[in-house]
Amino acid sequence: MKKAFVIAATSALALALTPACDTSEGVCTLMDCSSTVSADVTALVEAHDAEMPLSVELCFDGDACETFTVDSADGAVLELDIADETYEDGTYDLSVSVKNGSGTELEAAVQSVDVNNHAPNGEDCGPICTQGNTTFDGSGS
Repeated sequence: MKKAFVIAATSALALALTPACDTSEGVCTLMDCSSTVSADVTALVEAHDAEMPLSVELCFDGDACETFTVDSADGAVLELDIADETYEDGTYDLSVSVKNGSGTELEAAVQSVDVNNHAPNGEDCGPICTQGNTTFDGSGS
């Protein structure tokens, strides 16, 4: 019973200390979030371990693209920032291209990724962030 009280009291204190602001809709907390798509590319890059570092380009919906340098296949999870656009909940294409140091493409794949919008402070307060994740399995995804 004492442990449950401590947990409840700690949670209440944390909520009370969460910053807030007033809007025309009421009081909003100031929790933040990021619009990102995470892609686990471990299976795509592990076959090319001898050619590390690799250049891995991710493109979401043909709009947001970023190139990453991957030095190890161990837990190669990349996070692509997609905050420059607003996306509806739904399914979008995510493409990946893996190249060696000389620029030769070693792997390429496109697959669907489901994204959802999240509003940690409520939809009337913002921010609203789009998030999704997927795993490229290396089988011609």
